[in-house]
Amino acid sequence: TTQLCRLGGASAGTYPVSVNFPSLGDARYAGDNILYFDYQLILSSFSPQSGSVGGGTVLTVRGFGLSQNATVTVGGKECEVVLAADTELKCRTPAGAAGLQAVTVTVGNMSETANTTFTYDNNLTPQILGLSPHTASVTGDQLLTIQGSNLGGQDNDSAVFVGAKRCLTEQWTETQISCHLPVMPPGVYQVDVHVGNRGFPQTSSGVNASIRYILDVYRISPLSGSLMGGTMLTVSGSGFSNDTSDIKVYVGSSDCEVVSASQNQLQCIIESEEKRHVVTNQGSHLTYGVGYAWSPSSLQVFVGDTVMWRWEALAFQSVGYRVFSVSSPSGTEYDGGPLNSGGAKTAQGRDLIGSQFPGSRLSYCKL
Repeated sequence: TTQLCRLGGASAGTYPVSVNFPSLGDARYAGDNILYFDYQLILSSFSPQSGSVGGGTVLTVRGFGLSQNATVTVGGKECEVVLAADTELKCRTPAGAAGLQAVTVTVGNMSETANTTFTYDNNLTPQILGLSPHTASVTGDQLLTIQGSNLGGQDNDSAVFVGAKRCLTEQWTETQISCHLPVMPPGVYQVDVHVGNRGFPQTSSGVNASIRYILDVYRISPLSGSLMGGTMLTVSGSGFSNDTSDIKVYVGSSDCEVVSASQNQLQCIIESEEKRHVVTNQGSHLTYGVGYAWSPSSLQVFVGDTVMWRWEALAFQSVGYRVFSVSSPSGTEYDGGPLNSGGAKTAQGRDLIGSQFPGSRLSYCKL
């Protein structure tokens, strides 16, 4: 008439109790009255008990009935949960006014306030007094210097972020931080400093704690050039790199090889847009099948392009091929045009536009 069991951990809430016997199935509730058990929400402690008025202190809350769905507030403002389990959760404190603030945890319809309070302490708050530079190249790797006070020493939890990317630390002291800027697209990014578990610093009035990544193009010269490439293009702007290997320039789909560069100007040589097309006899004819049609059946070509035909008869097939130009799409006889692979058909060969050589002879002619 009695069964004992030991409960595991769970999120706070009310849960139905059921009994199941593998050989028989579920037990029936007496009088069809479902029995419920309450997992209580209990807060036993939290640490640390003080931190920066700028927020950002990682608060560790211990107790029972906690979960990822828990909501934590400090002084009525949400403390962002970053890690949670049944008996412990961590959250990052919001900014708050100096003084004592209540810590409250809510899970579902249950709410519990800690017996002790969290103190926002000015003496624990780092200060940002200035930073430089305020502009940077998109290639990054410039040294960002942050001046301040109460910045502590660097530890595993200390970091500087530009936008969402980390700024690689070179030096960290109580009054100054130096780090190498990351590569970023053009735009304005906020600089955020995490000082260990002290939290976020306060920024002094009038201090701009952002940095602008610059990549602007003002003009190009010349505005026209040869279809075959070779034009020296001068691009003027700002935010370029002195290292030519950092820069890629495209004119349409063509590369422009960078030959010199500075922060405000670069020069590159436009490469030819010519393309090489290959047509084979591996197309499929509606009646005769593979080997009896060109593939692709049509091409769009431009000045400078090269078109090569390649053909090879399928095994055990006695068939020959030749390529020649016609004056209309419906033409079937050579009429003296610029392309002719020869008078005799061959089982294997290649030819290019303008070639007058049959079989495997190869020559190039530009459209």
